[in-house]
Amino acid sequence: MNLLTDYSELEKSLKLEHLKRQLRLETNPVDSLFDHQKAFIFDQSPLKAALCTRRAGKSYAIATALLDAAATKQKTIIPYIALTRLSARNIMWPTFLKLKNNFDLPLALEETHLKITHTKTQSEIFLFGADQKNFIERLRGPSHARAASGNPPTPSRTRISSSPA
Repeated sequence: MNLLTDYSELEKSLKLEHLKRQLRLETNPVDSLFDHQKAFIFDQSPLKAALCTRRAGKSYAIATALLDAAATKQKTIIPYIALTRLSARNIMWPTFLKLKNNFDLPLALEETHLKITHTKTQSEIFLFGADQKNFIERLRGPSHARAASGNPPTPSRTRISSSPA
């Protein structure tokens, strides 16, 4: 019995991708990304923005990019910034746990400090909330191999002011 005979080409492609992931044939989280996700995270632009539908895999792609930076850079600090510390934890922490478990990554996770340490390179990923006290001071000083921000305020809540000429 062929499982793929009653599917369109797109459905076959998605089904094969799903089966591959179930079998955990990937050994590197980057290999599990879709082409659009890879194109986004490996784009050479210094500033990038993704405007996608819900459930498009933004958090998964960003977590993978941060882990890739942690795996390739020695002793660097990699910040992820959300509107609040709670939203950073709720959005990204489960994603990092899933990636660690699915790919058996050499990571030490400290939930109290929202810190992920790559044990081979000693690089650290921190989850920050922009509402935290002394937030900016925590990020000043060291160079960052990569940084990411999630869930920016919507335009209706953003105020842009300009000084008079």
